[in-house]
Amino acid sequence: TDDSKFLAELGLVRWIGDDFAPATIHLRPNKALYVVPAYPLPDMQLFGAQNEVDILKKTFGAVAVDPADSDTVIEILSDPDSFDLLHFACHGAANQDQIWDAGVLMTGEIASNGDYVEDPLDAEVVGLDANMRRPDHTRPMVFLNACQAGKAGASLSGTGGMARAFIMKGAGLFVGTLWSIGDDTSLTFAEVFYEEMKRGRTVTQASQAARAASREADEPTWLAYTVYGHPYARLQIDK
Repeated sequence: TDDSKFLAELGLVRWIGDDFAPATIHLRPNKALYVVPAYPLPDMQLFGAQNEVDILKKTFGAVAVDPADSDTVIEILSDPDSFDLLHFACHGAANQDQIWDAGVLMTGEIASNGDYVEDPLDAEVVGLDANMRRPDHTRPMVFLNACQAGKAGASLSGTGGMARAFIMKGAGLFVGTLWSIGDDTSLTFAEVFYEEMKRGRTVTQASQAARAASREADEPTWLAYTVYGHPYARLQIDK
């Protein structure tokens, strides 16, 4: 019916950690980072990712993780003080045998024979090497936009296993997708979610607003987003 709603429309927020999700997410100056790989293959370019970068720079003064490779990202993830917000805009890794645990692709490289060599960042690596727990008990936010890959087989990869890995290693708020999505949906959701959080809205309110805005594109991909955190958590921008 017209009155029926998905739970996502009601601002559903989950949590899977052994402890409580924090009610405040702190964002200090120069602690917002983004990971946007510059893929070497033309059919892997994420043209909408630059729009996400523009939003992050405008909203939080975010800076790039460079180079956008798995070694650099893991180095950042292993330092609890390196970031308060880490945003990924990248391709989902093509793992059809374990879609739920599939990770994401960093830049990669072209081998001497001309083949593309993937550089995956997966849940196992995050679970082994990341450390986001701090002495003051503040916990960072991770936002993972896994967009549709240009090559066959990668469009169904999700970030469910990544959510668990990031949370278990200390993330206090995780936003990700259960399957890969299109550029328009990823941009709309991220922009509205960040704007609402900056305005002082709760995670539930921000999630609800972002999902509603994404749904207007009349695509089912707006349902892909899942949010893990305290439903009434708010963003505190520290000076």
